[in-house]
Amino acid sequence: MVKPEVYGLFLRVRLYGILKDIVGPEVKIGTDKPLTVRELLALLNDMSGGGLGEWLDKVRVAVNGEVVESDEAIIRPGDDVALLPPSAGG
Repeated sequence: MVKPEVYGLFLRVRLYGILKDIVGPEVKIGTDKPLTVRELLALLNDMSGGGLGEWLDKVRVAVNGEVVESDEAIIRPGDDVALLPPSAGG
């Protein structure tokens, strides 16, 4: 499980499904500046030792309860972020 240091301002990231198995159910990332979705995913991948690599282009990201479509969407300290695995369906 990833154990990041937290410095006052942070992002809370909740993970579900296979992503939770790789990283853990929740991660708090200390940051004092906004990040893009792309930057956040790269950081989480680094923190997991590359374990998210095969899933990065398949996950959906929700910020404050809203799924964002762009990997350039901005995430600010204090935002609530959820990483959602690909869903099966038919």
